[in-house]
Amino acid sequence: MKILIWTQYFWPEEFPINDVAGRLVKSGDKVTVLTGKPNYPAGQIFEGYRRFGFAREHVGEVEIFRVPMVERGRCTGMRIINYLSFFLSSLTFCFWSLRRQRFDVVLAYGPSPLPNCLPAAIYAKVTNAKSFIWVQDLWPESVRLSKLNLSPLIYSLLRFISWVMFRVFDLILVQSKGFVDSILSYRGVRKEKVEYLPNSYEVTAPVEADELPDWVEEFRECFSVVFAGNIGKAQNLPLFLDGAERLKEFENIRLFFVGEGSERQKLMSEAASRGIGNVAFPGRVAREKIDAILSEADVLILSLSDMEGVAETIPSKLQGYLAAGKPVVLAGGGESEKIIAAAGCGFTCPATDAEKFADSIKRLFAMSVEERNRIGEQGRIYFQSEFSGEKQNESLRSFFLEVLSSRS
Repeated sequence: MKILIWTQYFWPEEFPINDVAGRLVKSGDKVTVLTGKPNYPAGQIFEGYRRFGFAREHVGEVEIFRVPMVERGRCTGMRIINYLSFFLSSLTFCFWSLRRQRFDVVLAYGPSPLPNCLPAAIYAKVTNAKSFIWVQDLWPESVRLSKLNLSPLIYSLLRFISWVMFRVFDLILVQSKGFVDSILSYRGVRKEKVEYLPNSYEVTAPVEADELPDWVEEFRECFSVVFAGNIGKAQNLPLFLDGAERLKEFENIRLFFVGEGSERQKLMSEAASRGIGNVAFPGRVAREKIDAILSEADVLILSLSDMEGVAETIPSKLQGYLAAGKPVVLAGGGESEKIIAAAGCGFTCPATDAEKFADSIKRLFAMSVEERNRIGEQGRIYFQSEFSGEKQNESLRSFFLEVLSSRS
């Protein structure tokens, strides 16, 4: 198959769609990517790229076309401009950039903002390709995470755009079963048009200990509790600071926030002003090293906001945590809570309960290493059963082939 992946985010940015492209290539498919200029999560264009102009490159056998795009910056206004710039640029330049290309399938990768997938549907219709959207975030529910005060009229307009997309794409893929009811609430969207395709996780090759950052040495000197990923509003990270405050009496417990994001500086300042000394913010780590860091941790933590639409989401880092084979503590509910319960790989607590969050860490701290390893291994087994890359790739290709076989 000749497959076009349409995504605002792609390598060297770290998103699950990178691994999806690689697995499709290994299956013998020809994969092309239309994307923007890498700038996530720091908000600045990566070294070696520039905001304006077009770029064409290859990563392995994946061909990448990059359209002009304004970086996301660090404020809400810049992020809106960033989203709009990719929408307009991809819609305006896709036919020129891909003028010598023909595709059987167009797969639109849909984290927020979902309307950025609409140009993919337009391109597919014009070129007679089959179109798929892979919904990663509910929209427009996720807009509220940015704390924008949307008028009822604007909110209705955003829902209208989503309704248009869900009607025009040939198949809607969702990364969480919790999304299905929301999508079916749009008039005219049929149940048989929605399919579940969870995210997976590609474990990287082992890394020598001397190649890891120096601060990882601290893991061996304490009981390390690690969060890894984007440090933003949806992650509800202030709860971790409240929990860390309740753990100060345990001198050996230390929390590490590994990653970048819009809330990192704010959290660092708050931790300093409150005198919370058992937390560390080591910053962003290269993708090829993160798995080795997770494997060195004692416990992995995940938190989700209790705002509308978040509980239905399965953060892609959860699959990475399961694959790491470490106990998980989740502050939140919804689909992630169901997965942790089914896997038997850790503990959960309400998204607003710092006391229970701290208690969960204390319970794991009190266990033997053997007991913690057993809990973590249950998560790894569940990952292989439900979220392996091979299973995901097989499902995705079967969806493509099924829709292609229905072509009139």
